[in-house]
Amino acid sequence: MIHRPVLGVVAATLLLACGGGDRSLLASFTYTVDLDTTGRTVCEVRAVAFTDTSTGDPEVWAWDFGDGQTSTEQNPVLTPASATPAALTVTLEVRRGDDTDRHTEELVFPTC
Repeated sequence: MIHRPVLGVVAATLLLACGGGDRSLLASFTYTVDLDTTGRTVCEVRAVAFTDTSTGDPEVWAWDFGDGQTSTEQNPVLTPASATPAALTVTLEVRRGDDTDRHTEELVFPTC
């Protein structure tokens, strides 16, 4: 069997400015999930580590993890309220001065 990579579409914005200009604020993040799969039929989520990948030099971070927990850290680590969440809807809002941007993503966790 031959495995071929799946090609995706990447959206990009090109910003042109004279004399240094303004950097647009864009909220984004990546995450890593620590799963306990030892002898279980349902994976247990131990922690989710988030890494802020926002552009435009944000000064303030406001995370909403969708389970009642929030954080203002730049790169928080979440211990979910439930050890076996099926999914979490995570929102990151970043601010710099009067500029604000928000990114929301649904994290779907595997069953073992």
